[in-house]
Amino acid sequence: MSLFWDILSSMGGAGGVSAGAAGDIGGQVAGGQGIFGVMAAGFATITDGKMWRSLGWLLLGLIVFSFGINLWLHNPVGRALGDVGKLL
Repeated sequence: MSLFWDILSSMGGAGGVSAGAAGDIGGQVAGGQGIFGVMAAGFATITDGKMWRSLGWLLLGLIVFSFGINLWLHNPVGRALGDVGKLL
């Protein structure tokens, strides 16, 4: 097994039962509330406008960066000036 599964099983996860938790229904209910808490936090994250605004700025930055790299590699202005220089 991998290190991740060893750590998870030592915490009582991955289908294992932690010591003293056999027959503890309260632990199962608390685990269910934890799942709903994670779902609520995920929904709050998805509906967070500030996160989407930040991702928008990152996307815009990647687009501008890609455009700049493309311009730098293909350099149409340099080619045009080179053609004009050949004419003179």
